[in-house]
Amino acid sequence: MNQCNGVSSTGIEHDSKMRAAAGTGDARNPIEKTIAQIWAKVLGVDRVDIHDNFLLLGGESLMATQIASEVMSQLDVEVSIRSILVGTVAEVAEEVAAKLEPMAK
Repeated sequence: MNQCNGVSSTGIEHDSKMRAAAGTGDARNPIEKTIAQIWAKVLGVDRVDIHDNFLLLGGESLMATQIASEVMSQLDVEVSIRSILVGTVAEVAEEVAAKLEPMAK
C-alpha cells in the first residue's frame, strides 16, 4: 500500500472521486465549468469536482500537456503544466481568470 505520512493515496483518490460523484464542488463560473469539462474529457471521467486534485484523479504529465493545450485553444490563455499537476480546477481557473482580467481592460 502506498502511504505518505500514514495516509493511503488510494483512500484519498477514492474520497476525491466520491466527492466528485456527490457534486459538492459544482462550477461557480464559466471558467471553472470549462476547465472542469476539459479535465473530465482528458481524464476520461464523467465529471470533475472543482476541488479535485488532478494527480489524485489519475492524471499524469502527458494529460496535463493535453489540458494546457485545450485551455489555450478554448480560452486563449496559457496555463502552466505545473499548475495543472499540483492544483485543482478552482486553482487553475483562478490563474486563468487572473490572466484574462488584464486582457478585458
